[in-house]
Amino acid sequence: MLPPNSQRTTALTSLPDHPIGVFDSGAGGLTVVRSILCRMPLERVVYFGDTGYVPYGPRPAEQIRCFAVDACRFLRDHGAKLIVMGCNMSSAMALVQARAAVDCPVLGTIDAGASAAVEATRTGRIGVAATEGTVRSGAYARAIRALLPSAEVYEQPCPLLVPAVEAGVQDGLLDEAVQESVGPLAVHRPDTVILGCTHYPLVRDEIQACLGRDVRLVDPADSLAERAAAELAGRALEATEKPPTRLVCHASGPPDSLQLWARRVLGLDLPEVGRIDIH
Repeated sequence: MLPPNSQRTTALTSLPDHPIGVFDSGAGGLTVVRSILCRMPLERVVYFGDTGYVPYGPRPAEQIRCFAVDACRFLRDHGAKLIVMGCNMSSAMALVQARAAVDCPVLGTIDAGASAAVEATRTGRIGVAATEGTVRSGAYARAIRALLPSAEVYEQPCPLLVPAVEAGVQDGLLDEAVQESVGPLAVHRPDTVILGCTHYPLVRDEIQACLGRDVRLVDPADSLAERAAAELAGRALEATEKPPTRLVCHASGPPDSLQLWARRVLGLDLPEVGRIDIH
């Protein structure tokens, strides 16, 4: 069922040269964009960061669903042939509604991350490092156990990690934030840990050092990129020529932060970020 006042988009034609749409509640979803661009060098991406309404976590579930539907409709209206929900919270709360709202495939982080973790684990002991909202939803635990009923899943909320990453803290302060956030997982001895927030791959090395080299870290973005590639191939929608521009970004808040993150995550200087409030 769609959120109130939401209608399914008018059927649009998808073509191979159309972009892949990606959205996140903020700028962290650019780590998903990075994986997509690396995996599919001929594809281009249209990105929407809902930076005017970040964070989603404390918001009511129905509002998160409405925001996710708005974002998917916006991306589809901008020609997206496939949409990737780069936001773990939106994927946990609104994937069904998003798929009902648009007439193109919609992929989410939860299923991708859970599937990759189940493939990676040797012991069935899987940790999930995520935001408080994603942990509270229990979405990762449900998805993992649907694939591996015997799995032991340990979900760890990490409220300090996103602020630390966004503030750009370094050295001892960053290590301290990682240790306090992710360290408690170590007592459960997981052999695989999902990086359940799009910010966390930016501190992957620090998380690896905290948990130990034997722990396999799963970034859902990598699995998402593989799934996106397979989906496009199955629909004969793969791009065949390299586009002149590979990334176009839009944001609901000030564009400066998205431009800064694009330089940090992708090494790109975005000439312009369109600002638009879609809600």
